[in-house]
Amino acid sequence: MGTVRKLEGEPRQASMTIPSGLHQQIVEKAQQMNMGFDEAVTTLLRIGLETQIRREAELEGLVEDFRSGADMGSEKKRRLGDELGGAIFGR
Repeated sequence: MGTVRKLEGEPRQASMTIPSGLHQQIVEKAQQMNMGFDEAVTTLLRIGLETQIRREAELEGLVEDFRSGADMGSEKKRRLGDELGGAIFGR
């Protein structure tokens, strides 16, 4: 399972162009979180990466449970299949 590495070393500058609607959402979120725009972008990126890594790990666990469940009952297999489908296609 992957994890987001701790922020280490010197900060690196990156330039990007983002749609105006997304920019406005980040500005609003920065105000809610009482931080500057750059810090808000960094925080939101970190949260997004952590969430993606967690979802991938959950999916791997569901796949393993599904693969190892040859002897499980049909109801449990159906439930695992539903969870697996939800993880892939959204809940």
